[in-house]
Amino acid sequence: MKYLLLFNPHAANGRALKLLPAIRAGMERLGMAVDLLQTRARGHAQTLLAESDLSKYKGIISAGGDGTLFEVINGYFANPSKERIPIGVLPVGTGNAFARDLDLKLSDWEKALDIIHSG
Repeated sequence: MKYLLLFNPHAANGRALKLLPAIRAGMERLGMAVDLLQTRARGHAQTLLAESDLSKYKGIISAGGDGTLFEVINGYFANPSKERIPIGVLPVGTGNAFARDLDLKLSDWEKALDIIHSG
């Protein structure tokens, strides 16, 4: 089964987008199949996730900062699916307070991928 990756290309003032090729290569290295949805504007991650068919995925990955994660969580609970799949976090934003509480720094996206992959 695949993961649903909600990626904010504008996170960290656009620096997140530069990481996307390496993130995709890291996922490929781990054998993680993924459907990528890139956000276009504030609130878009929430809408995308609220309207997604979560039955097709083993987990959701929020890639951005705290704002992206906030939208993902709101979209998750607005989604009509009865099954609640796990949410993982790739810290590629600026502040990443939530990720830092998990001992992940901006440069720790590879560590975060390993954590997500291991379940």
